[in-house]
Formats: sequence, C-alpha cells, structure tokens
Amino acid sequence: APKKAKRRAGGGEGSSNVFSMFEQSQIQEYKEAFTIIDQNRDGIISKDDLRDVLASMGQLNVKNEELEA
Repeated sequence: APKKAKRRAGGGEGSSNVFSMFEQSQIQEYKEAFTIIDQNRDGIISKDDLRDVLASMGQLNVKNEELEA
C-alpha cells in the first residue's frame, strides 16, 4: 500500500492549512504577538484586549466603531 504524506496537526481532509504558508519562526512570532494582545489569556482577542494594547501604544481614545472594523 502506498504511504500517505504526513500532515501537520490540525489539517483535516479538504481543509486549507494556513500554517503551511509561513516559516516556523514566523508562526512563533505570531503566537507571541497574539499572547501579548490576548491579555486575559482566553484564546480570543476581544475589543477590550485590543483597546488595552492600543492604549499601551499611545492610542488612548479609540472609538468602538474603529474596533469593529
């Protein structure tokens, strides 16, 4: 029987694997940035998380409409 190519974890049949588009070092950088932004560590970047990180960069008066975009 022919061997099937090994797949990275998380890739199902017919699904695109966005991670294959990036080098491992880039993926690690994105994960680190996500962790910094996701301040309450719930795995989701909420409006509050985004507002907090923008405030830390000097953007203090961010409107809700801007966070929705």
